[in-house]
Amino acid sequence: MRTETGHAHVEDLYESWFLDYASYVILDRAVPHIKDGLKPVQRRILYALWELDDGRLNKAANVIGHTMRYHPHGDMAIEDALVKIAQKELLIDMQGNWGNTFTGDRAAAPRYIEARLSVLGKEILFNESLTEWQASYDGRNREPTHLPVKFPLLLALGVEGIAVGLQTKILPHNFAELCDVAILHLQGKPFTLLPDFPSGGLADFSAYQEGRRGGRIRVRAKIKIVDVRTLQISDLPFGTTTVSLIESILTAHEKGKIKIKRVEDNTGYEVDIRVHLPTGVSAEQTMEALYAFTDCEVSISVNCCVIQDEKPAFLGTRDLLTFAVDQTRDLLKRELELNRENLLHKIHKATLEQIFIEQKIYRKLEGATSWEEALPILQKAFKPHLKEIVTTVTDDDLEALLEIRFKRLTKFDSEQANKVLEKLQKELKETEGHLKQLTAYTVNWYKSLKQRFGKTSKRRTEIAVFGEVSAREVVLANQKLYVNRQEGFLGTGLKKDEFLTDCSDLDEVLAVRRNGQAMLVKVSDKAFVGEDLLFVNILPPGSGTSVLHIAYREQEDGPVLAKAVRLSGWSRDKSYELAKGIQSVLFVQIWPEGTDAYVEVKLVQEKQPLLYNMGKLTAETRNSRGRVLTLRRVESVARAQTPKLTLKLTYDGKTHRLGESVGGKAIGTFAADARLLAVTQEGHLRVFTAAFAQKLPGALHSCLLLPQEAVLSVISRRRQEDVLLVRRLKTEEWGDGSEFQLSELRDHTLVGLSFADDPLLRLTFKAEQGPPEIMSLSDWVSCKAPHASPTKIARPGLASVLLLT
Repeated sequence: MRTETGHAHVEDLYESWFLDYASYVILDRAVPHIKDGLKPVQRRILYALWELDDGRLNKAANVIGHTMRYHPHGDMAIEDALVKIAQKELLIDMQGNWGNTFTGDRAAAPRYIEARLSVLGKEILFNESLTEWQASYDGRNREPTHLPVKFPLLLALGVEGIAVGLQTKILPHNFAELCDVAILHLQGKPFTLLPDFPSGGLADFSAYQEGRRGGRIRVRAKIKIVDVRTLQISDLPFGTTTVSLIESILTAHEKGKIKIKRVEDNTGYEVDIRVHLPTGVSAEQTMEALYAFTDCEVSISVNCCVIQDEKPAFLGTRDLLTFAVDQTRDLLKRELELNRENLLHKIHKATLEQIFIEQKIYRKLEGATSWEEALPILQKAFKPHLKEIVTTVTDDDLEALLEIRFKRLTKFDSEQANKVLEKLQKELKETEGHLKQLTAYTVNWYKSLKQRFGKTSKRRTEIAVFGEVSAREVVLANQKLYVNRQEGFLGTGLKKDEFLTDCSDLDEVLAVRRNGQAMLVKVSDKAFVGEDLLFVNILPPGSGTSVLHIAYREQEDGPVLAKAVRLSGWSRDKSYELAKGIQSVLFVQIWPEGTDAYVEVKLVQEKQPLLYNMGKLTAETRNSRGRVLTLRRVESVARAQTPKLTLKLTYDGKTHRLGESVGGKAIGTFAADARLLAVTQEGHLRVFTAAFAQKLPGALHSCLLLPQEAVLSVISRRRQEDVLLVRRLKTEEWGDGSEFQLSELRDHTLVGLSFADDPLLRLTFKAEQGPPEIMSLSDWVSCKAPHASPTKIARPGLASVLLLT
């Protein structure tokens, strides 16, 4: 777009320039190409080494200067790229101080260090006949567009690059393992490919996702307990150095996360860092803290991005491996075809020469004074021998024969010529056999590579699976927490107020007010959480499996309810209501989910307290209503010791007392905190806790264990009548002290009680009324409140009723 004056808008120019720059960085600088696995600067360095190669070492400064013939990279950029390739110890032989990947020490100046292509580099990287070429930046030289690499080089070296709007990070792999999985791929067998780091260590590849975008691995240093006061770090996580690792340890010590005495770095050819601990510090806990707070454990995000078809492609390591191996097979095929053409040319040339000399065809040229005269003579002379010649005889072939010197004609050895021909034909046959069995040839080629170059390529990184280390569980409690319950403040700076507990900077504190409002805050110098605090406590590590238990009232003289609330999913510094309609909270405590959590409920005008196990409550949302704990008037609720586990209950028919050691008929053995339902023959229902002895208003009919959530079915019948009276009652809201009177049982006989989801009755009839019948009560009766009338079921001719379930 141009303005009226004919000038382009600045915005349009920037848009065009930015796109050009972004394309350049992506395609020609930061991202490797899938064909050879190299960035452009790496490719130019290796080609420069190939051009300079004479078997001797070259000064790195000379290699850098030679590389700049193809592109004006900065000398520092070329030096850094050269050093990184050389430190892989795969493609380049080095001499001099090339730095230390363990300590992070830089290489010496380029004028002091020397390099040359390794034998492996020459074998897998170059073949000028198969190389695509392009002009250098100034047109004075040529450089390869891509190198004909016969190996998964990108996976062996690994790469990291940041471009405009994208980045790539491909981790290095083990040379011998790459040869093995290449063979498995060629054989059509399944394989698994995982990175291997030169720094060793432990690695968890659970979330690796074959190196695709979003993949992640966790890498740990190897730490060994030498003695109770010394830890040894022998392997580093990938991407760290001894210097950065020691700095992270010292930083964690300064912040109070860990406690150490000193750190020694004895690293030479192998990593050896000694962490000395003061007296009284646990070596095991310190080792876990090192993983939590230092670079002894790092997380690495991977992103396998390469250039394919002149644009970025996001692939996986399996895709890169299969592409490279298939390309290797194709390149080997083209090399074999070139070799076959070369052998055919040599055989053709040797055969013509042998016929020309042995058949003395040169004598027929006597008298010929020019090439035009000699050509027809030679063509005619070779006609009888065309069957012996593998390809067509050209004028160039005949011209080459005319240039044979006389000395060679006189000293020609037919026997030696036959041996040369036989050798060439044998090589040709072998080459054609390889072409027919190309996959097997490629497999043998990879086996040969591993045999010659992979003997010392042992895996250094140990594959492991390790869980997350909770920082809160291993951090030192280096702070003291204080609370002012009246004014509603808590923090480490309130030193004049009530001391609560030792804590760390990573801890979280849960505060609950008497009105049922709760707030989660991080430990700080001072924080306001609300007045009239009832409960303040450090949130236990792994609080996702802990449950907050509360006992509360909805009105002053109303029933006491109990509730369990899961602590996961809470946000800091936000006030929450633990339940709807709370008038006052009586008790708060945090217990691990699934454990017994007994409370002692002191009742008004009762000597014996009520025992209740809150651990049996199912964790619910904050908006849900709690379950009735008791209907009686409560004085206080407090934490209780684990009670006697079981009680043997008996019933005294004279006094109508039911409880432990009251004498009379044995009822059964129950847990001390079990909720029981007592039913009298006159239809009185009472819910009570097993630990409490009861005086019933009438003779006991049944004493049943009351499930947490169930429907009670009550079946009664007046003698000799054809009508059944049935109730189905929901018991989930029944708590200790709940009592009901079923009026029909005053003049009806109780047939049975059932907590089954689908109670079944067996009805029999008088002879003339028909055969027995099985009745499902859930099909006939719906759930109603205790004060509602029972459902009547009339069955003419009914003889007997039996409750089956």
